[in-house]
Amino acid sequence: MGRLTTIRVAFACVLGLGCSSSHGPGEEACEGTAPTCRNSPAPAAGGCCGLTERDALCADGAWSCEPGFVVEDECTRITPSGYCDGPPPPVDAGTPPPADAGTSECTGLGAAACFGAPACAPVFDDRCCPSCTDGPCADCSDPTYVDCIASVDCRAPACGVVPPWGCFPSTPSCAGATPATLSSCSVYGCVPSYPPGSGDPSLDDATCVPITGNSCEAFCRRLPPTCPTGTVPEGDGACYTDRCIPAFVCD
Repeated sequence: MGRLTTIRVAFACVLGLGCSSSHGPGEEACEGTAPTCRNSPAPAAGGCCGLTERDALCADGAWSCEPGFVVEDECTRITPSGYCDGPPPPVDAGTPPPADAGTSECTGLGAAACFGAPACAPVFDDRCCPSCTDGPCADCSDPTYVDCIASVDCRAPACGVVPPWGCFPSTPSCAGATPATLSSCSVYGCVPSYPPGSGDPSLDDATCVPITGNSCEAFCRRLPPTCPTGTVPEGDGACYTDRCIPAFVCD
C-alpha cells in the first residue's frame, strides 16, 4: 500500500468511517477513534501519539504507527512541537532525608531514657577500640554507651553494636560482669555501682548492675544518698536503691 493510500486509509479509520474491505483481513476492528496517548490530549485526526505528520495505521485489527514512531503505551511524553520524546523526566524527590530520619524520638536520649523507650535501642562502642570515633585500638576493654537509635535500625547501626537484648528491649544480665573502668563494666548495658559516700569512687567497692529505664527514677519521700564524685543515686522507679551509678546514665 502506497504512502498516499496509507494516509487516506488511516484518516478514514480515525474519522470513525470504519475500515473498508480494502484494509485487509482483521482491520475492521479499528473502527472508532484513533489511539490516544498517555499524559497528552487525544491526537488530532490522523495523528499518532501527537505526531500529526504521521498517520495512525489500521493494521491487523489495531491502531499502530509506522516504523520508528510509537503508539499509546509507549508514548509517555509529548514535546511542545508535538513529537513523542521518550520517557518522562524523573520526578524530583526533593532533598534526601537525613540519615537519622524517623529516629528523632530516640536521638540524643541518655542511657536510662533510651532503655526506657520501647521504640528505641541503645548503641554501645568499645572506647578501647572505637568504631564510632577515630582513635587507636588498644589492648583493653571499655564498653561505652554512645547513642540511641530507632529499634527498627538496631540490626545495622551506623557504628558500634546493639546487643541482642537491645533490639527486643529487656534488662541486660550482669551475672559475671566485672568493672572495667570507673564508668563501665565488661558487659554491655552494665555499669559499676558504688556504695553511698563522698570523694572519689573506688573500683574495689564496685559491683556491676544493669541500666534500666527506671535507673534514674525515685518518687519516695526521702532524701537521696550522697554519692561519690561523678556518680548519682540509683533509682528503681519507686525509691532509691542506696547505690550510686555513673552520672552519664541519667544525662
